[in-house]
Amino acid sequence: MGQSIPSASTIRGSKKGSAVLILVLLFSSVLILANIGFVNYRLLLAQRDALEDAVTSTALAELAKTDPVKMAYGEIEILASSQDFINDLQKNIPNTLNSSYWRIDLSTAKIIIYNTPGTAPDGTYIAKPSIYADITFYVHDVFKREVPIRVKKIVSIDYQL
Repeated sequence: MGQSIPSASTIRGSKKGSAVLILVLLFSSVLILANIGFVNYRLLLAQRDALEDAVTSTALAELAKTDPVKMAYGEIEILASSQDFINDLQKNIPNTLNSSYWRIDLSTAKIIIYNTPGTAPDGTYIAKPSIYADITFYVHDVFKREVPIRVKKIVSIDYQL
């Protein structure tokens, strides 16, 4: 007959392999969860960087609306307004953020345009024509939860003859 069927005592007696299997499964689960957390963290960092780039490029575009010759002679007049900045930023974000969801919290957004030297709300002295932006964005993470990302930037431009 040739083949023997293992007895129940032989199958039950091997508990070492079960413990190793449980440890391997636990270790694999921890690694998978850590990997998901790392991917989520890197996604949020990439979204934050894209939003900072959008704020910077929008601020530079708004500062470019000035007359450079007058500005070089000290006649500083930035023609942009905070509403222009927000409108241009909303047009600019889809180009830099490849996410299907984002929104700006307009109730807490601070856009201050400095034509003359002054002090920003965070205490930074501003000597050149600048735009101060403190904006909270909401984006989705890997789990589709809404996560706030706060971007604070001071963007200035220096004209010289």
